[in-house]
Order: sequence, then structure tokens, then C-alpha cells
Amino acid sequence: MRIFLLVLTAACAIAAGPNPCISDPSAHAALQAANQSSEKRSIAEKRKTLDELAAKYPADLDIQTQRIWLYKQNQPDEWPAVRDAYVKRAEENPSDPAALMLAGTVLYTRQTPRAIEFMTKARSAPGGFPLAALKLAGIYESGKFEDKDKARENLSIYVSACGEYASRSADRAITKLADQPMQAAIARRLRARLEKESHPDAEDYEYLWSLEFRSRPPAEHPGLRKQVAKDVERLTALKPDKRSFDSILAGLKQSGASKETITAFENRILKEAPSSDTAYTITYERWKKEHKEPSDHKDTAAWQAWKKAHLDATKKWAAQFTDVSWLEDNYLEERIDAGELKEAEVVPLIEKAVDRDVLRDGPDFWTYVNGAGALLRNNWAPERAYAWTQQAWLLAERQDLERLEDDTLTAERRKEIAEGGGLRGNIADDYAWVSKLAGKQPPPSLRAYVEGPLPVKKGDLSSRYRALAWLAMIDGRTPDALAYFQQALFTREEEPKYFRGKLEDTLRDEAKAAFVKAGGSEKAFAIWSQPSSKSPELAEGRWEKPTKTLPAFELSDLNGTTWKLTQLEGKAVLINLWATWCGPCKSELPHLQKLYEQTKGRSDIQVISFNVDEDLGLVEPFLKEQGYNFPALMGYSLIRGMFDGYGIPQNWLVDPKGKWVATQIGYDSSDTDWEGSMLKRLEAVKQGKPPAGLE
Repeated sequence: MRIFLLVLTAACAIAAGPNPCISDPSAHAALQAANQSSEKRSIAEKRKTLDELAAKYPADLDIQTQRIWLYKQNQPDEWPAVRDAYVKRAEENPSDPAALMLAGTVLYTRQTPRAIEFMTKARSAPGGFPLAALKLAGIYESGKFEDKDKARENLSIYVSACGEYASRSADRAITKLADQPMQAAIARRLRARLEKESHPDAEDYEYLWSLEFRSRPPAEHPGLRKQVAKDVERLTALKPDKRSFDSILAGLKQSGASKETITAFENRILKEAPSSDTAYTITYERWKKEHKEPSDHKDTAAWQAWKKAHLDATKKWAAQFTDVSWLEDNYLEERIDAGELKEAEVVPLIEKAVDRDVLRDGPDFWTYVNGAGALLRNNWAPERAYAWTQQAWLLAERQDLERLEDDTLTAERRKEIAEGGGLRGNIADDYAWVSKLAGKQPPPSLRAYVEGPLPVKKGDLSSRYRALAWLAMIDGRTPDALAYFQQALFTREEEPKYFRGKLEDTLRDEAKAAFVKAGGSEKAFAIWSQPSSKSPELAEGRWEKPTKTLPAFELSDLNGTTWKLTQLEGKAVLINLWATWCGPCKSELPHLQKLYEQTKGRSDIQVISFNVDEDLGLVEPFLKEQGYNFPALMGYSLIRGMFDGYGIPQNWLVDPKGKWVATQIGYDSSDTDWEGSMLKRLEAVKQGKPPAGLE
């Protein structure tokens, strides 16, 4: 590390390349080559490569930013020294815009006012440094330093200088701050550049299509599809490598190509890139069409047969698609689920997988959590599971603290995070449980967290009471443990349901074992574990009250019809958020279509959807292929403007006054009457009552 810090300092006199909007071609090629093999290299090897590239190309922001990310996320002990080296470089070279930009990057979220100073100086450097303006636009766009005028001003500076080089990395700011005419202008400049280049990047074309479909009215989409077809023809003629295949396939779909044409190109990918992620996706989608999942989750025999077929297929896929690193782990999980392996066989395999991931990515919270979970689900190797959970807890403590130290957080957002439980909330109950299983005393930090104030979110209460129960069991306080177990049962949002042929209820099993061990009978437990009156919240679950207000949107659907929130007043409205790439969405959409067909003639209920695809051109072909005709509004920009991050699918319920009253996160595949359940909620909202799942 000491040697490289000196290299950084010595290199500070090197200025940015001749085009401030893009990487030096040789630096770009070197980084691409490094990234293509990154999945198979250890974290130490990745770090060494990035250190060497950063020393060779000190002004290349892509290389430096990737190096910064690696140290910040995966090398926390060494990160402070790396951060300070970037700041020192800028202080010693106040006329070097790249050095100033990088100093601002490492200080952002910890010393943001100073980061703004560095980036403002970089932006104002002789000749201009527009990438700093893009970063400033992001800082001013939201959070504690929100200033929409400054955000738009900086975005305009960036677009004026670099519009033709816009890419996915700039899309967040463009989507949130640029109006439709500006996005269309960026698309025109980007297209003009690509058409001049002899070997354009297929990924640049894919982003171009995204911009064009989003910035043009639906009436122009047929003509645009013809242009995309010409682009695809050009890219295909350039003898693309496997990195370009995914973009070209997306282009074919957006061009409206026939099913036969798309299938032929998919077959080409399977032949020329047989081990790639894209080849796996093609193979898996074809397999799913031939092997429909059983519709009834209680049909154990049907699910056993489906799982057996999937296990056999996964075995072949893990051997074939070697670029898909997680397939091997999936195969192991499916073998465990099928009962093919004994504890003595499995534990070494899970240990090997965890060691591999730590070697490749460095210590990671989810690596340890997933490894411990694979053991705990079967009550295997409790001491090993305890050790991994202990490591996860230490990482969670550090990351939770760092998250609250973010100086861009508003007071409201900081309060929301503090009350949310953080990463520790994901494992506190399992940590207490595995401490009991392994015969260990839980650390004081776990006790302090679990015995502190109860969570504000009702959805977190059950796991907290479970953690309290296990701490009481460790201490020998059986009456307390039973009281906490009972509350854990009463406060959980959803009763376990059959899923893929199985009904598992770990919490009830734990509570029952404790109750019986204390001298209780199974008959008494049945009474003890059942609340006297079950509220709709406990019966339904999965629903939350929105924390935001629904904007007065005015959006076009893919048929060109404009939808306004004000025009929906007087109706109970269901809004479904979805995307073509979202697996759970694909499972939920058939039900949405059926509900739409049931209600489309009603004047008191309206079913619509917000599509959030970046690549809007994929949506219409998808809807046609599936036979869906529910209203699909172009909601990407709206939703990106409302949230910094969000999950899909979601269902929003809006009352007749236009008030957003309830949100469902995720698709509940265990609900055998999805349409009926949703219709009941719409009827409740129409009458001014809380829908099932909310108070």
C-alpha cells in the first residue's frame, strides 16, 4: 500500500485526457479486460490489478472510481489511508481537475460540503471538466443538500459538453432532472456520434434506444423500431463478441423482430457463447416454458416432480454455464432440499463456498448470513453457523454505523434509518438462536440491541420478540421466553402458507418445543398460541402504509392515451409496478390481467400499471407476446424521481380522493385467489375503509 500511495502522489501532475467526457481508449480497454475475468479472481488479485491500472492511468475516472469502490466496500481497514491519499493529491495539485474530482468522490457522504468545494473547482478548471458537473447534479438532486436549480444547472453544463457521450452511468441524473425535450436532444447527439464511429459499442446503442423510446411519444415508436432494426443489422455485421450479444438481442426484441428471427439469434448465442450469462438466461426461459410451475402450492406430489426436473436441469446448467458463478451454489441448495446429501457431506461444501466467496469478494455480510442460514435451516454444525453469524454481526454493526454517518441524510431519512433496525435487524433473532444452539453467551452488543426499544415498524416486531425469547432461554428465564414466543406468534404479519409443496413454520415449532419442555401439553399449546381475536392485519399481512404522497401524475400509456391522477378521482385504483425483466412480476401479471378483465367495465374501480423498464422498447413486444391489454403507463421517470431505490413488483391502492393508502411489496404467490383478494381490498378502499392487511 505504501508504494502505491507514493505513486499516486508522484502522478498528480498528469492532467485529464484530451476529451474530458470519456476515458482514454487504452485505459478503457484495460479496465474492460480486467472486469471480464473478475468473477474468477480473488479480491487480492482484483485489488492488485486496480492498483496497477490506477498508477498507470491516474487521471482515468472509471478506473479510479472502481478502485475507490473496491477499497471502500471490501477493504474497510485500508480505506482511510486510500481516501486520505486522494485528498492529499488534490490539495497538492489544485489545478488538476481529475485529482479534485476524485477527492470530492472519496469525501462525498462524509464531508460533503468539502466534496462540493473540490468538485466545483474541478468543474471550473481551465477548459472545463463537465464530469464534475454531473456529480454535482447528483449531489444537489436530493437529500440534505437538495437544490433543484443547482442540480439542473450542473446537468445542463454536463449535457452541453458531453451529451453525445451520455451512458447508463449518467442516466439517474438525466432521468430525474432532464425534461423530455432535453432527453430527446441527448439521444440525437448520441445517435450522431455512434453513426460516425466505425466500431460503435453495442451497449451505447442499447442506452440510445432506451433514451429514444422514453423521449418520444408512442405514435413515433413504430418508426423508431425500424431504425433499431437498422442499428441491429449494423452491429451484427461488425462481428460482435459475446459481450455485445445481450445488447443486440435486446435490440432485436425492441425492433419488433419476428419470433423466428429472435430464436435464430438466440441459437447463435448458444453456439458462440455457450457458457455465458446470456446463454443461461435463454436456456432457462425456454426450460420454464416447457416446465410450468404447479399452480397449487399444496400439491406436494406435483411440486416434488417439478423440483426433481429442475434439479436435473440445474446439474447440467452448473456444468455448462461456467460464467454464471452462482449456479453451483444453487445446485447444492437444491440437492440439500431434495434430501440427497447428509450433514457430513454438506457442511464441508458450504464451508468451501463461503471461503471461496470471501476470497473472491472479501468479508461480506450476506456471504456469512447465507452460509449460516444454509446450516441453520437443517440444524447442522451450530458452532460453525455461530462463527459465521458472529462475523456477519460485526460487519452489520460497522455498516449500520457508517450508514447513519452519511451527512447527506435529511433528518427525516436519518430517523427512518435509525428506526429501521439496519442490517442487524436481519440477523438478531438468528444470532440469539444460534448462540443457544452452540452453547455460547451472546455478546453484550446483541443484548443491548435486542433489549433496546422495540421496532417502530410492525413488520419487525415478530423477529424482535423471537430474539428476546431466545435470550431468555439462554438465561434460563422460561416464563419470559414463553411470553416472548407468544408475542412473536401474535405479531407476525402473515401466517406461513404452503410454498412449493411445503408448509414450514419454524417459529411455531420453536415456541411449541419450549412450551412442551416447560411441562405444557400440545392441546394447551394450541390454545396458548392462538390469539383470541385475529385482526385483518394478522390474517393478511404484507401490506404497508405509504410514507410518501402520490404525485399528480400525467403519464402516457403505450397506446398514446394520457392518464392523469385527477381524472381517476371517484374511483378506487390499483396501480401495479412491474418490469419485463422481473421474475416475480411475470408471475403476478397474469392475475393482474384477469383482474383488469373483471373490472374494466366498472365506473368505480380502475386497474392500471406503471412500467419501470429502462428499455421501454421491450415493453410493447412483451405485452403482445403475453396477450396482455391492461393499461401500461410509462412510469420509469416518475418512479425514479420518487425513490432512490425500490423493489418490484408493488401494488398501490389509491382511494377515490386520489390518496395513496396502501402498498404491497412483492408478489404473494401463495394467495390462491389473488384477483378476489385484491378486489376485496379495492371495494374496501372505495368505501373509505382500510384494506385487509392494514389497520
